Amino acid sequence: KGCNGNTGVVLLENPVQSNPISLHQLKEQTKVLFGQRGKSLKLFAGPDLSTELESMEELLRQKIVFAAV
Repeated sequence: KGCNGNTGVVLLENPVQSNPISLHQLKEQTKVLFGQRGKSLKLFAGPDLSTELESMEELLRQKIVFAAV
């Protein structure tokens, strides 16, 4: 069903240092969270959506990640 707002949380590891998720899995979980299944989703470093994150290494350097379909 997804969330009703524009903010959500996805665990990257659960428990810590076990079961890390891939970038593909993160995108899929983000789509589920926001009710966007079947759509193309991209992750970005800032609210202007100009710097796309294309690896988990890039993503893990961020405090906040922005998603757009």
